[in-house]
Amino acid sequence: MRIAMSEHASPLAALGGVDAGGQNVYVARLTEEPARRGHDLTVRKTIRKAIRTGTR
Repeated sequence: MRIAMSEHASPLAALGGVDAGGQNVYVARLTEEPARRGHDLTVRKTIRKAIRTGTR
């Protein structure tokens, strides 16, 4: 099975850095078991941009 996940922080960032913390550890651990069972996992970084709407 192919599984894709979107992560707002960098899944490859070194722990303790600006863009890494507990959520990175959680996502890494979350992917271990399906990968061990032979599933193909992809974790991508989501880039969020602020969008302003309306006029002010």
